[in-house]
Amino acid sequence: MLSYQAVASVEAQAVGYSARAIAALTEVFAEQQLSPRMISTLSTSGVNQLLTFSSPDNLSQLILGGRQFEYARSAAIPLGEGLIGFDAFCEEAILVLTQALGYVDRTPHRLSTVRDSVLADLTAKELDTITHTILQRPEIYRDKTIFEWGWRAVAQIEHTFAERTEPLNTISTIKRSAIVVAPPPGIDSQNLGDCINITYDINSLPDNAQQRFDKKAIHAFFTRSIEWQAELEKSVLQFLETRQTNE
Repeated sequence: MLSYQAVASVEAQAVGYSARAIAALTEVFAEQQLSPRMISTLSTSGVNQLLTFSSPDNLSQLILGGRQFEYARSAAIPLGEGLIGFDAFCEEAILVLTQALGYVDRTPHRLSTVRDSVLADLTAKELDTITHTILQRPEIYRDKTIFEWGWRAVAQIEHTFAERTEPLNTISTIKRSAIVVAPPPGIDSQNLGDCINITYDINSLPDNAQQRFDKKAIHAFFTRSIEWQAELEKSVLQFLETRQTNE
C-alpha cells in the first residue's frame, strides 16, 4: 500500500486532553477536515488511550502519542491513484505537526519521514532479476524461485537543514511478496500478485534526546526531505533497473 508518514518524537506523556482541549484542537484542524477519535492500544503497562484526528475517508490521520506525534496519509487503493504528491504531503505535515506541537507546547528531539511504494506489473523475469540482484543465496535456494524475501540497508548520511548539519539514518527496505489488499468499504479488494514493496525512511538519530527541533527546524527538515527522499529513491531504482538491463 502506498503511504507517507511524518513523525516528530516528543516527550508528551504528561499531556492530558480534556474535552475543552479536544474541542480546541478540532477547531485548529478544521481546515484539514480532521475529526477527533480516541483509540485503544495495548502495551506492557496495559491499555492506553490515544487521541487521534482522522479525515472523513480515514486516509489521513494524526496520532498524538505520549512519545511521538505522527501524521500519515495512505492511498485509497494499493497502487496509489489519487494519493497526493510527497511534496504536498510534507507541506501538510509541517502545518499539522507544528500546530499540534504548538498547542501542547512541546519541542521534538527527533524527526522522520517514511514513504512506502510498490513496484507492480513486473514480469516473472524482472522479479527474478531483482531477487538475484538483492540476494546472495545459500546453495539450497540457488535454483529455486524465492517468492518471499526481505532486504534492508541502513547508513548514516550527513544533511544540512536550518543551519545545522546532522547525520541522518537513511534506510531502504525492499521486500518481495504477494499482496492482496482490502481497501476501505465500497472499493473492491485488489490482488496485485507478486510485487516489490520498497520503504524509504530518513530520520534523525535516536540517541540525541536534546529538544532541538523548533518550528524553523521542523519546516526545514520536512521541506528538505522532499529532495532527500527523491535522491534515495532514484539511487535504489537506478541500481535495480541497471541490473535488469545488464541481465
